[in-house]
Amino acid sequence: MKSATCKPLLAMAVAAVGSLPTLLADDVPRVVSDYDSGDVYWVVDGKKQPQHGMREAWVFNRALAWLDEDDGVDGALLCHSTRSPLLLTGTEGASRWDVGNENALTNVDAERIRFEKRSLDRSWDHSCIPPLQFPIDQHPVAELDVADATAPWRLLITVKGRSGPPLFAGAWRRGAGREGRPALFGQDLLVAELG
Repeated sequence: MKSATCKPLLAMAVAAVGSLPTLLADDVPRVVSDYDSGDVYWVVDGKKQPQHGMREAWVFNRALAWLDEDDGVDGALLCHSTRSPLLLTGTEGASRWDVGNENALTNVDAERIRFEKRSLDRSWDHSCIPPLQFPIDQHPVAELDVADATAPWRLLITVKGRSGPPLFAGAWRRGAGREGRPALFGQDLLVAELG
């Protein structure tokens, strides 16, 4: 059983594999977003693998608040995050992580989760949040802080509805570590929706 305890400030996905060398042949998984047939999945080493949670009810962002004229905003509608940093894990997380039926995810405390890769038929597996909307100016950096891990891990960030390689694929790491990336990614957006 492989596991990792994650304490992200802002994270999109974490993946764990059984052994690193088997993944280097096709290092970056591809996302296929086939909304017409209702299917979103990863392609890893030429094989189709589910993108966990895409067929479940989504939690978009529990910390997002919309302001209108009742809040003193004149002639506009604004959104902002009520939390900083925007934690996505633990009992206080602004979203919900999905790991599929074969794996396990538990809340360690208010800020941390533990992902356990139990799937035996795949060398690569993941936990992910559903597409998440957030104001980029309030949360300009996505970070994943892994406190401990018994298998290699990496941060992957994808854009909802976009097929192809992830928007960001961090390097494979072993043990504790932190991976971060500016959330703007060169995009000219006020509110991002990433998954």
